[in-house]
Amino acid sequence: MSTTASHLAPISGYIIVGFFVVVFVLVGIARLAPRTPRVRAKPLLTERERAARAIIERVLPHARVHVQVSMGALLQTERGFNRSETLRVRNRFSQKIVDFVIEDRTSGAVLALVELDDHSHDNSRDRARDAMTASAGYRTIRLPAGRVEHADIAARLRPLQPGIAIVANSPQGAERQSA
Repeated sequence: MSTTASHLAPISGYIIVGFFVVVFVLVGIARLAPRTPRVRAKPLLTERERAARAIIERVLPHARVHVQVSMGALLQTERGFNRSETLRVRNRFSQKIVDFVIEDRTSGAVLALVELDDHSHDNSRDRARDAMTASAGYRTIRLPAGRVEHADIAARLRPLQPGIAIVANSPQGAERQSA
């Protein structure tokens, strides 16, 4: 082996090691660098939801209709839980969405939560969800799957009309009286 080749062998080894160190560092930096997630816009509401909202707004002109509201904006865990239990309870509802929140324009009180059901709804999960929101004091009105009809929505929202009050402590609002 020539003298020049023997002197180059250690240098080429350093170059190869250096190359891999540079590649390793660049890969690490690339993983840490924030990337813009690959996302695309989607419609806020389906055509059926837009139709239902329009009917709700006509039937309840005294109310604001908020759409696609996070249950995390409506519910919070009760005090007295440790951090782990608080997070466990919050995780049960924080990512769920309420189709419509009906708010009194004057007082800001939430009058009801409205769910527009479809074929994908599961009755047992809906009952559990409604029980959770009811425990926080919210009334849930469910609009059944199928066509969105003005008369049906108006009938279901009748208890929210001014002048109609639900008698306190009545089972499921069965008794009504004029206010």
